[in-house]
Amino acid sequence: MIRFSSALLAAILLTIAAACGGDNAARSTATPDTAGRPPKNASEIVPLYEDELAELGLLLTPRNGLIDRSNNQYVNSAEGQHLAIYVEPTRARTNEEFVAGILSVTKIFVPDVFERWPRLESMDVCQEPDPLIDNREEPPPLTQIEFTREQADAIDWDEVTIADLVAWSKDDPPRLRLTVSKKLEESPEFDRLTS
Repeated sequence: MIRFSSALLAAILLTIAAACGGDNAARSTATPDTAGRPPKNASEIVPLYEDELAELGLLLTPRNGLIDRSNNQYVNSAEGQHLAIYVEPTRARTNEEFVAGILSVTKIFVPDVFERWPRLESMDVCQEPDPLIDNREEPPPLTQIEFTREQADAIDWDEVTIADLVAWSKDDPPRLRLTVSKKLEESPEFDRLTS
């Protein structure tokens, strides 16, 4: 009979579990921040999402980070409980891609960020314009979607559509907050994809 030490057996079991997990499991089981928040250095979250964003022709900007929104403020803080995410195009991006990105970009981060960092209370995802068109350090985003942990938990991310997100942002009270630039909102692509 073969005998294994408890340490060896644990290592074997961990190897088997990792091998069975697949890509999504690998991303979602990465070591979380011990404080339950994203790392202080926002650039440390880039490797977690860069491959999926690259497939859409996007990258995370240096503006990403934790925000303290207590007492009606909005300031960067390692103790913040709101995660602000900004993505920008790496290539020319159409109106249709920006509109579709309201959902496709958001799904890269949600529900993962809330599972990974349990102390986050809320988050938002902003799509910035093409830097060749607007190269300011902090350009106004073309889209911004924001929700609390509870609002995100109430969404079936496998079934939700862009039209759902737009409709829910207009509920009273709204089920999430969605802001779209006037130019994009008036585009035929927005009307077609959200009707």
